[in-house]
Amino acid sequence: MTPLTTKSGGVWNIAYILDPANTADARLFFRPIASVEALDDTTLEIRLKEPSADFLMVLAGYRLASLVASPTAVQWWGKEYKFHPVGAGPFTFVEWTPGQQVILEKNEHYFKPGLPYVDRIVLKTMKDATTRVGAVRTGELDFATWIPLEMVRVLEKVPGGRSMTCACARPWPAPASTGRRSSSWASSATASPVSAC
Repeated sequence: MTPLTTKSGGVWNIAYILDPANTADARLFFRPIASVEALDDTTLEIRLKEPSADFLMVLAGYRLASLVASPTAVQWWGKEYKFHPVGAGPFTFVEWTPGQQVILEKNEHYFKPGLPYVDRIVLKTMKDATTRVGAVRTGELDFATWIPLEMVRVLEKVPGGRSMTCACARPWPAPASTGRRSSSWASSATASPVSAC
């Protein structure tokens, strides 16, 4: 296991992403970087080639903020490392059935005492929006994302249900939640939430 520091989590990962030999999908977003330096174990300095109004969003954005890979895992597994995830987050990887589901369980060694609130999360793949909406309505799922706007009104009629919409740079369908187990999927220590992506 590699301790998570700015050298392993920042410098190494950004160098890996920027290396064309690794064909990292995120490389496009990191092209403005001129240099990266670990000032200490918790401080990373990133210098850009020129000012970039959206670079902070790139670092914290959807699908990019979670790109910190373990150098040890990458060295051990090579190009297959993405099928053997490791990390220091609130959940640990249990199982992935491609095209069906991912199962995550509570990380008993998570650094924040008392978190996470739930023991297990099952993320189901449901490509058809009507299937996702039906699963939320019947209680098979606690929440779903990528709901077409015309179906949001249907979910708003589910007892205890609610929807959230926002103005975004590009159109993202609204997430929906039944609120059956709680108002937030992560607020019950015994819940085992299920979602569809």
